[in-house]
Amino acid sequence: MGLSAEKSGADCQTVATAKARDRDGIWIRQFIVTEPVDEQVRLQTALRVAESLRKVEAGHLIQISVLDSKGPTTVSGMRGRAIGAQVILIPSPVSDAEKQKGEFSGFSIEGGAGSDGEFHGLRFNAKPEDLAAIAAGIDDATGCSNDLEMPAPAKS
Repeated sequence: MGLSAEKSGADCQTVATAKARDRDGIWIRQFIVTEPVDEQVRLQTALRVAESLRKVEAGHLIQISVLDSKGPTTVSGMRGRAIGAQVILIPSPVSDAEKQKGEFSGFSIEGGAGSDGEFHGLRFNAKPEDLAAIAAGIDDATGCSNDLEMPAPAKS
């Protein structure tokens, strides 16, 4: 079936960005939030944001995870079922494993998030060639709007 290369995703807000050094360079991991959208739009949004980061950051690996607006508010909770789509972009593959895997990889979870912001649908891995086609069709790769204001943690 493949993904449509006509869209570049939905509006989003950055929740958290982390940078770490690995042996091949800098790993940039960004969590973003969108309003409820379907799995294809979540994947396209993640790809657009990854492409925008490629233009401004010299990352070896760029990972974008899309969360639902009702999802977790702490970085430690932003994993597993909280992720509705994810794209990994390796602009310049270094190792043999990276070269075999290719520049793009990603997945999306079928359906919307539950009331708790978690995704429970089937996971669909996107074909690297579909992701490359979408990336090639993005004319204006823009990131997300300013950081999302996260509520202060509750005092115990």
